[in-house]
Amino acid sequence: MRETLDLLFVRKWWSRDAVELGAYSQVYSWFNLAEALAWFVLAALVFRRCLRFRNGSVEIAYAVAFFVFGVTDVVESYALWSWLIWWKLVTVIVLFVLRRRVLRAFYPGKKLF
Repeated sequence: MRETLDLLFVRKWWSRDAVELGAYSQVYSWFNLAEALAWFVLAALVFRRCLRFRNGSVEIAYAVAFFVFGVTDVVESYALWSWLIWWKLVTVIVLFVLRRRVLRAFYPGKKLF
């Protein structure tokens, strides 16, 4: 039972070793940082759109969810733990739920952004 809990919530799957940073670790780390930047840009775009059209707290929450997902990628660029995978999963679910609410409420004809 203890091993299962460790596997599901505590285990460190990968870490950026400062001493020996191999090619895989470098690519993995930089990819996550680039991905985080993309999520931060999306958060800024959604927040800007919210300010422009004054769409309310749901769209602010949508922007915050993008920002939080970007933060998880920054953390992942240094290490990947089981709890972080769960946190990312919850954040993705929140993003999909908020996206659906925002599109239905404010942009019924839009599909992408």
